[in-house]
Amino acid sequence: MKIEDVAYAVAGETLVVLEEKYHQSIAQDHKHDIQEAAKAQLGDIRAALQKGEGAASVSIEDVIYAVAGETLKDLETKHHYRIPEEHKRDIQRTVQGRLNAILASLAKAAQAVADGALADEEAEGEDAQAEPADQ
Repeated sequence: MKIEDVAYAVAGETLVVLEEKYHQSIAQDHKHDIQEAAKAQLGDIRAALQKGEGAASVSIEDVIYAVAGETLKDLETKHHYRIPEEHKRDIQRTVQGRLNAILASLAKAAQAVADGALADEEAEGEDAQAEPADQ
């Protein structure tokens, strides 16, 4: 699992919380744009956190909170949504609290992909054994 995948998932979860708790409807193309931006901005977010707190003290929770905050900021600046400050903080805390569920979901998806790739390799191996040799 790559950190960029976590950022993408966190941005998606941020948008889900915004829609569920505050009934903001977000266009599908905006969701995808915002999630891709979260992946792209991850390096800047980590650098800013490390600069402010020192590299040793930056936790995954800090990164998640920052990614959620940047997601909401991008939604406002790029797509002109309006989100009150207290809602932003609540959404960031909610997403931060869902971190374990987000990571578990990503791990499960990665395992399913790995299992699918393994099953494909096994099927190819069986097919190769079943084919008679041309001689």
